[in-house]
Amino acid sequence: MPEHAYLKGFSTLPDLKKISFDQVFEKDHSNSAEIQKEKSKALKDRLCFFEKNVNDQIYDRCKDFILKYYPTSLKSSEYIDIAREVDEDLIIHRQSGDDDWMASGHVCLPSSWDPSEKIGLSFDEMHAPVPMSLKNSSKIVKAIINSGPFERYLWSVVYEKKYDFHPSTNSKKFDKFNPEVYVKIERQITVGFPEENFCLFILRQYLIEEKDIDKRGLIQSIQNMTCEQKKYKGLLNSEELIEYLRN
Repeated sequence: MPEHAYLKGFSTLPDLKKISFDQVFEKDHSNSAEIQKEKSKALKDRLCFFEKNVNDQIYDRCKDFILKYYPTSLKSSEYIDIAREVDEDLIIHRQSGDDDWMASGHVCLPSSWDPSEKIGLSFDEMHAPVPMSLKNSSKIVKAIINSGPFERYLWSVVYEKKYDFHPSTNSKKFDKFNPEVYVKIERQITVGFPEENFCLFILRQYLIEEKDIDKRGLIQSIQNMTCEQKKYKGLLNSEELIEYLRN
């Protein structure tokens, strides 16, 4: 996990890096206990699994891939049980002709989005709220399915030590009287299965504590954002945060 992914600023491009199958899953699971605790709570509090127009053959392909490449031994042997057990969230995205859609999602630790609202949507529709340059998104989906695996990183500034930022949770805002700042990093991997014409998104969450944040670099990244990007990331009114990071 590149601790300084946020120093690149807010990327308006997919910024995909090709990796090998052996690099799909991170070997470092030092935050596994925290991840599993929050996943268990999310599974008790709300529905985390959604599907639309998907079949057992696709689930079996994902299951076999995970069991082959996961860095630790898993107790589970069925896809849904594996999705609960691993530290990652899993999304399946299908394509048929010119159509593509989110066909399945087991997501316990989303970053301020509701998976239930995304199921069945195209890649373009899913990312409509994101200020990104997604031209020819159907071609991106096709490339992800037929090439890769690919790796990319997303980041957010958060104000409490947790991984679950589902919209239904009460997430803290910056409080200058009791300041707490973290950078949440999401490692996003895409693995394509061209024979079945789908891809598996693998989402892994990390937190950078304040003592490890490059504060000058974070300030620069925030200041280089457009107003639209700041609004999307919850940083539109970030003057107090920046003042705190400077001190």
